[in-house]
Amino acid sequence: MGFVVEHRKIARREEARGEDNEKKLIKVHVVDVTITAKWFLAPLLNPRGYAAEWHRREALEDEELKKNPPKRQSTGAGAKLRKGVAVWATALNKKYIVEVQRIHGRNYLCIFGPGGTLRHVEQTNVAFGAAVGPDSGDVGMWELHAREIVARSKSNVRRRDRTIPPR
Repeated sequence: MGFVVEHRKIARREEARGEDNEKKLIKVHVVDVTITAKWFLAPLLNPRGYAAEWHRREALEDEELKKNPPKRQSTGAGAKLRKGVAVWATALNKKYIVEVQRIHGRNYLCIFGPGGTLRHVEQTNVAFGAAVGPDSGDVGMWELHAREIVARSKSNVRRRDRTIPPR
């Protein structure tokens, strides 16, 4: 995969009328410049080779995500929350910050607790690739899913608290 750039110049002499005197002819040199980039694609691998390479790259990205978990990209809280470079961000229950971040070309739903600690991360998607940003369906789905995750984690904490004997 790559590209080749073609650069072309064509020069010619012309006569043009002067700006200050319409009757006077001036000899000028006009240069037309054209730059063209031609993209070349590498031949496709066989389907098995392509699938193996795809899985290898996904595994590398997953390893990288485990080594370097997402950090909060939004700033502020509540009504003053700014999404920063995140695809989308919102405050949930005045305690959690929910963001969708784009990492390695994939979108991740990230839930941050107090102090910006990462509580949950999972891969998500954006409708139709959404080049200009998420649509209302995406936002509604992310918010509902985040609420379910937070509710589930709270109920797990309560269950664990009940099973631990008092000291």
